[in-house]
Amino acid sequence: MELVKAFFICLVVTLGLLNNINSKFLQEQKQNITNGNYTKLVFDTFYELQGEKEFNSRVWDDIYTCMKSDPLAGDLLNVSDHGWVGLMTYGQANISTDPWGIHMDWREKNLTKLPDNILPNVDKIKITEPCATVSNIAYTRTFLTLCKHDKWSIPLTYVAAVKKAFIISSMGSSFMHGSGTNLGAKVDTRSEDSFTWLMHQASLNSLPYDPILFDFNQTKLPNNSLEISSLWTNLILNKPVFEWSEAIDKLQYPYIYQGMSGIISTVASLCLDEDGVNFIVNTIGGLLLQPIDLKFLSEVYLPRLRETFKNHSIKPSIKTKITLFRRFLGTGIKLLYGVIFQEQFVKSDFLVNPTVTRVADILMPFINSLSNYITDYDHYKYIFDRLQQYSVDVYPGRYMCGGHNFSHFMWHEQTGNALVDLFYLSDDVDRVLKGEEL
Repeated sequence: MELVKAFFICLVVTLGLLNNINSKFLQEQKQNITNGNYTKLVFDTFYELQGEKEFNSRVWDDIYTCMKSDPLAGDLLNVSDHGWVGLMTYGQANISTDPWGIHMDWREKNLTKLPDNILPNVDKIKITEPCATVSNIAYTRTFLTLCKHDKWSIPLTYVAAVKKAFIISSMGSSFMHGSGTNLGAKVDTRSEDSFTWLMHQASLNSLPYDPILFDFNQTKLPNNSLEISSLWTNLILNKPVFEWSEAIDKLQYPYIYQGMSGIISTVASLCLDEDGVNFIVNTIGGLLLQPIDLKFLSEVYLPRLRETFKNHSIKPSIKTKITLFRRFLGTGIKLLYGVIFQEQFVKSDFLVNPTVTRVADILMPFINSLSNYITDYDHYKYIFDRLQQYSVDVYPGRYMCGGHNFSHFMWHEQTGNALVDLFYLSDDVDRVLKGEEL
C-alpha cells in the first residue's frame, strides 16, 4: 500500500514539474508567438541545421499572408507557432518515460544537435533524422497552393480544415522524425489520418449522411471530420504538450488509407462498371488496407454507395467520366511515386540504394510534370507552386538528402504534392455528385 502511495506521489510531482517546465518554456517563447515569428524561426533553424541560409523571405511572406487570410480557418499562424513550441518544449524536457531519440527504426540515423543561436532555449535538442525532419516543410510550402485556388465546389469550411491539416502535419511529422518519441509518432500518424478523412467527407458532402459512407462504420462516430479538426486546434492551442497523448487517444476517426480508399472507391464507382470497380478496389485496397477493412469496403461500403447513386440518379456523362478518371490516374502517379519511397510501406534495399535515391530525387519534377499533364490541374500559374512542382528549394538541404541509403524525405515532398491533387479530385467528385460536368 505504501508503495502505491509513493508511486502516485511521484507521479503527481513529476506531472507538476513537467507543467512548470512547459509553463516556463511557453513564457520564454511568448514574445515570438505574439509577433507571429516562431514558425519562421523554426524554419530558419532547420536551414542552418542543413548548412544553408535562412528560409526564403518571399516564400515566408506568402505563408504568413496565407495563414492569416482565411477567417474560416482561424489564426493558422497561431496554431503553427504553438505546435512548434510544443515540439521544442518536449525536446528540451526530454522526459524519461518517453526519451528523445530512442524509438527510431527508420534507416536515416544521423543524430545532429539543433542549432541554438536562433530559437531560444533549445540547447538540449538533437534531431535524430535531419532529412526526414526538415523535409516536412514541404507540407507548409504545398499548403500555399490552396490559398491561391479560388474555384471550390465543396464548402469552404473543408478547405479551411485541410489547410489546418497541412500545417499540423508539417509539425507532426517533424516531431516524429526529429524526436523518435512515442508522442511524436502519435502526433504524426493521427494528424495524417485526418487528411484523407476530411477529403473523403468533403467529396460526399452533397449526399445525405450515412455512417457507412461517411465514417466507414455501421454507426455514427462521435465527431465528424470538421469537428476533429477543431479538436486538434484546441489541443495544440490550449493543452500543454505533456497532455497531448491522452487527448489524441480520445479522438476516434478512420486512418489515412481508409479515407484514401474511400475516395478511390467513389471515383471508380462514378467512372467504371461493377467489375472494373471491384478490380481497382481489391487491387489498391489490398495494398493499403487491413483485411477486415478491405472486407468492409468491398461488402458493405461499395453496395451502399451503388444503392445511393441509384437512388439519387447519379449518372455522369461519358465526357465527365473520362475527365474524372484521367485526373484519378494523374493523381495516382504522384501518390505512387511517394508511396514507393516511404521505406516501411515498400521494403526494398534497391529503393534505398544511394544511386537510386539520387536518381529518383532528380526525376521527381519530371514525374510531377507527367502527372500534371494528365490531370490538367493548373500548378504553373502561381510562382511558388510552380517551383514546388519543379522541386526547387522545397525544404532546406534538399539536394543533400538524395544519394544516401534512406528515402523518406521523398515521401514527404511527393505526398505533399499528391495530397493537394487528391483534394482537387475530391472537389471534382463533389461537382459530379451535384450533377455538374467536368
